[in-house]
Amino acid sequence: MEYRRSATHERHNRRLRFIAQGLVMVLVALHHSLPAQAERLRRSRAPDEPESYFLFRLGFADSGSWHRLEFWVDDATAPERLFIEKLVHEILPLP
Repeated sequence: MEYRRSATHERHNRRLRFIAQGLVMVLVALHHSLPAQAERLRRSRAPDEPESYFLFRLGFADSGSWHRLEFWVDDATAPERLFIEKLVHEILPLP
């Protein structure tokens, strides 16, 4: 018996690959870019609580959508540590 993948199955697999690639990109950015850029990013404070948080923003395209991520990073609790306290995620259609 021969197994054939349907077009729906292929689309689903392609979508999962895009999700995995996006997740890896976000994790790499959090692990490498956030600490490396923290001093510069500290100038962009969170509007509601500028004494406690700065903003770290990312954007990436994923299978016909644009993802905008905004991380609220606590740099006040422990100066030598960065804690992500809040995430805002927007999904927009690509132009």
